[in-house]
Amino acid sequence: MMEAVKTVSDGMAISAARTTVDYTRKSPIKINRAWCKGCDICSALCPRCVLEPDRNRMPVVAHPEECTQCGICWMHCPDFAITSNVN
Repeated sequence: MMEAVKTVSDGMAISAARTTVDYTRKSPIKINRAWCKGCDICSALCPRCVLEPDRNRMPVVAHPEECTQCGICWMHCPDFAITSNVN
């Protein structure tokens, strides 16, 4: 069974279950919302302000073009909810 995917106006693909937000077209990182508890550590530590909390305090890749793949966000994520989309 294929998972339904809804395309949002700015090119983001969000799964119907809303557990993983995949910004593969624009973003070098991927956030697993099922694992994320919304602690905001990633947003606070990002030196380029790539991540911002949404209204539910969940991180959103607000400025993907600013990401330098420094790894600070995923190295400090206590829930291992952030991974790199870059090979």
